[in-house]
Amino acid sequence: MIGNKRQKTPRVCLIVDNPIRDLDGLVLLGWYLASKNVEVYLVSMSTKYEVFFIRPDLVLLNYIRKGNKKFVTTCQEMGIMIGVLDTEGGVLKDANFVFSSVFKHVNKVDLYCLWGIKQCEALRRVNILLEDVIKVTGCPRYDFCVSPWSNALQDIPPSLAIRKMVLVNTNFPIIQPRFQNAEKEAKQLVSDVGLEADYVKNLLLQTKTARAEVVNTIKQLAPQFPQLTFVIRPHPFEKNGFYEEEFKGSSNIEVHQRGPVFPWIKHSMVVLHHNCATAIETVLMGKEPVHLKWINTPLLDQPSSMEVSLHAHSIAELEDILKRLLEGKQLDIPDELNSVRNKVMQDWFFSNDGKNAERAANAILEAIGKKDLK
Repeated sequence: MIGNKRQKTPRVCLIVDNPIRDLDGLVLLGWYLASKNVEVYLVSMSTKYEVFFIRPDLVLLNYIRKGNKKFVTTCQEMGIMIGVLDTEGGVLKDANFVFSSVFKHVNKVDLYCLWGIKQCEALRRVNILLEDVIKVTGCPRYDFCVSPWSNALQDIPPSLAIRKMVLVNTNFPIIQPRFQNAEKEAKQLVSDVGLEADYVKNLLLQTKTARAEVVNTIKQLAPQFPQLTFVIRPHPFEKNGFYEEEFKGSSNIEVHQRGPVFPWIKHSMVVLHHNCATAIETVLMGKEPVHLKWINTPLLDQPSSMEVSLHAHSIAELEDILKRLLEGKQLDIPDELNSVRNKVMQDWFFSNDGKNAERAANAILEAIGKKDLK
């Protein structure tokens, strides 16, 4: 590296939170680093203590919370630099709360990569990190929304690729977490995230209401549109068994959770959701997300996801949307919605130029280089 006094090859560990969602983006980030003569290790979140045996120059964390405070402290004691690129750092209901909560637990990092300008502004308001530590890079996994990286996407099963498909993205991991039980999940929202117990209780109730309404909606729609295949795609942290049981015996409803979401969006006619961040990916890939607006669960509201979506205010409106698509007609997209989408993307996701991983790699190299010069 130019201007770097380092004599040995730098080492970087990238923590992989959920492979379904995060692996492709981190592999791309690793590729950029490797092309700059960096030794890259992808380390599973569940085995993150392998980092202590690798002893990298920098570990890029998937988040900073109370739950990994001990890990961060041990890394720092070993002289391992701490970088952060939050895998869930894009769609934030309250960015000020998120960053205030984060730095109650850890107030010293060497690099903090952010998805967009709004997150950056919120982090700066916390006024705890040095300005040169904060970098707006975008999120590497979104690089796969655009060429050339979109051309590298794996495909969905051929039997589905030839069908007319409606993708239904669910977002209810709190009540059916994939990697632990619901009771522990709720407790962690209080202990690790810092939410009030009463808030979490109401959040769980509203989540159950929303999930039931989404399931009932698809059960009503599917028989009316036998020429369509409705693909239920659970959140990467959500168990899929509930949906498999609910839709068992339905001839045109399938549940799939394999691979990243991008190829599924690519092959869909439309994406249905209720406050799911994949609305963003859907817009970035040139498809239309439709938010089920009639489901009244305000604690689940994700402003960014709702703002970029078309809204169906009833099942009848949703039926009209599907009929229009089957007739080969385009959905009407108001000019003001396009304006809102552009602003949301610029504010919260920085750029759709396919260079998020490259920016993050450069930020990591810069952080390591600064340490070497000290």
